[in-house]
Amino acid sequence: MQRIVAAMVLLLFQQVGNASAQLAPIRIAYATTSGIRLPLWIAEEAKLYEKYGLDATLIHIPSGNTAISALVSGEVDIISGSGSATIVAAGRGLPVVIVGSFGSTSYKLVANPGVFDLRGKVVGTSRIGSTTDFGLRRALMRLGLTPDKDVKILATGLGEADKRIMLMLQGRMDATIGSPESILAAETQAKVKLETLADLDEMKIYNTVGDLSTRSDVLKNRRDLLRQFFMACSEAIAIGKKNKPLVLKIIGKQMKVTDRKRLEVVYDASLGVMPSKPYAREEAVQLELESIAFTDATFKNKKPGDFMDSSIVAELDRRGFFAQLQ
Repeated sequence: MQRIVAAMVLLLFQQVGNASAQLAPIRIAYATTSGIRLPLWIAEEAKLYEKYGLDATLIHIPSGNTAISALVSGEVDIISGSGSATIVAAGRGLPVVIVGSFGSTSYKLVANPGVFDLRGKVVGTSRIGSTTDFGLRRALMRLGLTPDKDVKILATGLGEADKRIMLMLQGRMDATIGSPESILAAETQAKVKLETLADLDEMKIYNTVGDLSTRSDVLKNRRDLLRQFFMACSEAIAIGKKNKPLVLKIIGKQMKVTDRKRLEVVYDASLGVMPSKPYAREEAVQLELESIAFTDATFKNKKPGDFMDSSIVAELDRRGFFAQLQ
């Protein structure tokens, strides 16, 4: 009996070892700890990577340039971060391409309490030519204001929206752009109610913050790996839309958020509006190209198709994979 038990235990370990050996390793870099990255964390929590044959490692790389370097060198296989870094790198001849997207980060133009008209006022951006700056300028023009003429644009050097908002509340400027979560955090901390002057999503001013990029050789030669990745993340999106309590728990764990209202805001602004099919978005890439061309004229005649390839997602769509998740 002891020999039988020992043999069974040995067989079990061999089976576990074989299963582990069959998982394909994949390294995924993500830029920010924010709601737009939720599919990556849900897939990890629900063991969807393993379900689709992957041994996934998630790596936080805040800098877009550093992430691109890691991608090109083969240290990571996929980047979940702003497509602007991929576009610039590809424009310089590096073998990188946008293959999908979890959508845009929601931005709103907010002002200090009592400020409703920005004419003659100071509006803060991160840095001139950035994605935030371009979105801000487009929003102002939609409101009938000419940037640098009707309003003064202040480059704060602050990429974090919550820090810009706090600077605004200190009187350094009158308005800025922020995400719903950063706006709520600032309002809670300062005990004020900010004025929301515009919703960039409603204005169809999109960004590429949720884009997914890889190397050209991975897209060409390791399509199975990308297919498995998109299957895991797409099922994660489907689960997240059906199981809100699970997602709120993951948000709290990954983003260190405990306040129920903030949890709800993060969910509603990300997974609540996230597309079920993670196609790369031509309209967002087009706006990003226009933003980059604002400071680099070599991108003026470029087209979104030069920087994106949604063939993996399209293939899954044709096979009915997304329909099965509903």
